[in-house]
Amino acid sequence: MTAKNKAVQPSWRQRVAGPPTLSAEDRAQTARYLNILLPVAMVLLGVRVAFAFVEQGFSLSTGDFLLLVLIALLGGLWALTRRGYVLAAASALLFITFFGMVYLASQANGLFDGAFAALAIVILMAGLLIDWKAVIVMGGLSIAAAWWLASRNAGTPIMLEANAAFEYARDVTIVFLLLTVVTYLLISSLRRTLDQSHLSEQALREQNVELNQTRGLLETRVEMRTAQLQASAEVGQAAALVLDPDQLLHEVVNLIANRFDFYYAAIFTLDRTGAYLLLREATGEAGRTLKERGHRLRVSLDSMVGYAALRHEPRVAMNVSEDTVRFANPLLPDAQSEVALPLIVGQEVIGVLDVQSTHLNAFDESMLTALQAMASQVAVALQNAQSFQSLQKTLEYTTRQYELSRNIFLAQTPNEAYLTLGQAFAMFAEVDRIQLLRIVERDANDQPAVYELAIEWDILGGAQMDTGTSYTAAETPLAALVAEDEPVVIRDASDARLPATTREQLAQVNAQAIILAPLLIGAKYSGFVAAISEQPREFTDSEVRLLKSTAEQLGVVLANLQLTAEMRTTVERVALLNRRLSGEAWDRYRAGRAQLRVESGHVEFPAGTPEHQLQVPIVVRGETIGAFNVADNNLERSWNEDELSMLQTIAGEVALAIDNARLIEQTQRTAQREKDIADAADQIHHSMNLETILNTALGEIVRITGVEDVAIQFGSLTSLPGNGQHAAQL
Repeated sequence: MTAKNKAVQPSWRQRVAGPPTLSAEDRAQTARYLNILLPVAMVLLGVRVAFAFVEQGFSLSTGDFLLLVLIALLGGLWALTRRGYVLAAASALLFITFFGMVYLASQANGLFDGAFAALAIVILMAGLLIDWKAVIVMGGLSIAAAWWLASRNAGTPIMLEANAAFEYARDVTIVFLLLTVVTYLLISSLRRTLDQSHLSEQALREQNVELNQTRGLLETRVEMRTAQLQASAEVGQAAALVLDPDQLLHEVVNLIANRFDFYYAAIFTLDRTGAYLLLREATGEAGRTLKERGHRLRVSLDSMVGYAALRHEPRVAMNVSEDTVRFANPLLPDAQSEVALPLIVGQEVIGVLDVQSTHLNAFDESMLTALQAMASQVAVALQNAQSFQSLQKTLEYTTRQYELSRNIFLAQTPNEAYLTLGQAFAMFAEVDRIQLLRIVERDANDQPAVYELAIEWDILGGAQMDTGTSYTAAETPLAALVAEDEPVVIRDASDARLPATTREQLAQVNAQAIILAPLLIGAKYSGFVAAISEQPREFTDSEVRLLKSTAEQLGVVLANLQLTAEMRTTVERVALLNRRLSGEAWDRYRAGRAQLRVESGHVEFPAGTPEHQLQVPIVVRGETIGAFNVADNNLERSWNEDELSMLQTIAGEVALAIDNARLIEQTQRTAQREKDIADAADQIHHSMNLETILNTALGEIVRITGVEDVAIQFGSLTSLPGNGQHAAQL
C-alpha cells in the first residue's frame, strides 16, 4: 500500500466512532426495506389500535393514542424516504420505535410487556437498515432500558389483569409479525448478499476466463504482430537488397503467404497502356497456371484488383460470397476472404497486391495495417528495381548501339557493313527478320526500277547474303510503303484504318508489324531497311530510333566506301603514272651517266645465291635503280630478321638520298641553263647591228654547249664549210 493510500484510509477510531455512511447501493437497499417496513408497521399498529378501540368500548387509552402518533410519525418517515432522505428516515425510525416501545413498556407491564419484546425488532432493524454500528447502539440502549425497567419494578409485585394474557398475546403477535418481516428481510438480504457473492464469484470466474482468453488473444496478437513486423522487416530487407523486379516480386509474395499462412498472394502491374493489370507473380500451383496463361484484369470495377487500381484505395472482402465486385477465380475455390491493396508511389498506381485467405474475416485492422505497410514498401522497391533494370537496359542498349555504330564505321567493304545489321537484329525483341534492299537500277525518270537484296537476318537462318538476287519494283511490295525522309511504322497490319493496298502489300511478305527506314547514300534515296514481325506488336521509340540511325549510318559508311573506292582507283592511276614518269626520268638519267659501282670487295652473285650472300634492291617510286650485294666469307652465315630489316632501311634511305641528289642535280643543271640563257640573251640584246648580234649568239652557244662546230645562217640556205671554222652567212 502506498503512502497516498494510507493517508486516504480512515483510522480504526474513525471507523468505530464515525457516523455511518451509506453507498448509493446501500441507500437504495435501505429505501427498499423502509418501503416495506413502514407500511407494514403502520398497518400492524393500526390493527393494534383498532382492536384496543373495540375492546375498550370504543375509546382509546393514552398508550393507544401514542400508537396513533407513532403511526403518523411512521407515515412522515415514509414520505421522507420517498424524498431520498434514507439515512435520516432510518435513524429516526429506530429511535422513535425504541423510545416509543420503552415508554409503552414502562406504562404497562415493564419487562414483561410485549412492547419491551419489540426492542429485539429494533436491534434487527438497526442492522438491516443501517450497519453494525447502529446494531451496537440499539443493543446498548435496549440493555440500558431493560435495567431501567427492572429498577422501576424492583420490590414491587407486578399485578397482571385478567385479560393481560390476551393482551400480551396480542402484542406479542404484532411483535412476532414485525419480527417475521424483519427476519424475512434479513434473510432475504443475506440470501441476496450470498447470491450476489455467488454471482460475483461466478462473474469473477468468468472474468478470469475472459482475462485468460484476453491474455491468450493478446499473446496471439503479439505473436501475430511480431510475425507481421518480422515479415515487414524481411520484405524491407528484400526491397533493399534485390534489384531484379522478378526476383523481388517472387520473394515478396512467398514471404507474405508463408509468414501469415495465406491461401494465395499475387502482385499485378500495369501494362504500357494502363488499361490492364498483368499478373507478374503469384504463389502456388494456381499462380503458376495463371502466369502461364498470361492472366490479366481490367482496371475497372469488375474485380477487386481493378477496383483498387482505379480508386487508389484498398478493397476488402471479409466474406467473398457477399462481395459483388470480386472476380471469382475458378482456380482458387477455397478463398473465403480477400484484400486488394494498390501499390502507390507518390500519386501514381504501379500495381496491386492481392491476398486471399481460407478463413472468414481474416483481415483485421492490424493485419490490414501491416499489409498496407508492406504494400508501400513493395511499391517503392518495385519502382526502384524497375528503374535500375531500365537503367541497366538503357546502358546495355547504349553500349550495344555504340558497338553497332563502331562496327558500321569500321567496315572496310559493303559486305562488312551489311553484316553489322545482325547486331541491330539482335537488339530487337520479337522481330522475325531484318532486310536491306538496295536500288541497283533506275528508269529514265531516275525512279527505282530494280532492287537487290543485300542481306537478310531472320530468327531461323541467321544471316543470308543474296546480292545476286534482284527484284523489280513491282516485285518489291514494301518499296511502295517507304518514305524517303522518315521511318514508317506499322504496328498492326489488320488495323482497319490502314489502306487496303497497304494491308495487301504487308500480307505478301507475311508482315503484321513493320518498321521501314530509308537508306540514303550521298543524300540520295538508295534503298531501305525493314524490321518485320509476323505478329502485331508495339514498337518502342528506341527501336524506331535504332533502325533509323542504323540506316543513316549505313548510308554514310556506304557513301564513304564508294568515295574510298573511287579515291583508291584515282590514287592507283596516279601512282602508276608517277611510277612510269619516274622510270622514264631515271632511264634518261642513267643513259647520260656511266654505271656506278662502289664496293668494299668484289662480290659476284651467280645463279642460286647461297645463304651467306644477300642482295637488297634500291627502289625509287617502284623503280629498281640498283642493289646492295652483301656477302660474308663465313660460308655458314645466315642473315636474321633484324639484319634484313636494317639493310632494307638503309636501302630505302639510300634510294631517297639518290633520288634527292638526282633531283638537286637536275635542278642545278636547269638553273645553270636558265642562267646561261639569261646571260646570252643579255649579251645579244646589247649588240646593235645584225652581224654583231649573230656573232654574239654564236659565241654564247659555243660557250654554253661547248660545241665548236656552230653555224648561224641568215638568208638562203647553203652548204656551210665543214673545216671546223665558225661561219656566219648573211
